[in-house]
Amino acid sequence: MSVNCDRCGFTNPPELTRCQKCGSGLPVKEIQAPPVVQAPQGQPNPQGSDVVVNVNSPQTAPVPPTPAVAPVVHKSRIVAALLTFFCGIFGLHNYYLGYKGIALLQLILGLFCFYVIPRLYYESGEDVYATLLPLGWAMVDLYLILKGKKKEANGLELKWT
Repeated sequence: MSVNCDRCGFTNPPELTRCQKCGSGLPVKEIQAPPVVQAPQGQPNPQGSDVVVNVNSPQTAPVPPTPAVAPVVHKSRIVAALLTFFCGIFGLHNYYLGYKGIALLQLILGLFCFYVIPRLYYESGEDVYATLLPLGWAMVDLYLILKGKKKEANGLELKWT
């Protein structure tokens, strides 16, 4: 289906807008958009609700939206080990790895054992061994992280980066 130039009569391919011989503008054929089907009230749309159609463009096929894919990010084993060593009694390493419930439990236990219990027994002069509980938990977690036995909450392995 070629297009003839009105000025010189040269036959041009249909995708051109200017004549190859004389350079004048070629007549433009209007492209009719497909009719938009309206569904009766209370019934689903026959064209689909997740399809985008641009009726002003020459392309008449519906274009589905492209889904966004999030990249997979691995957590660092070194960062987790450092968080465990310096702040392990308060559960920051578990929060970093995605274990938010365990992190909250460790935070409450750490604050209770290092702030409340020593204040209660300060007057009596007794030794308080309750402070060793969150410290022991943090050391076990540090061992598990360094040996590679503790993973992220979503199941991914920790990387040495």
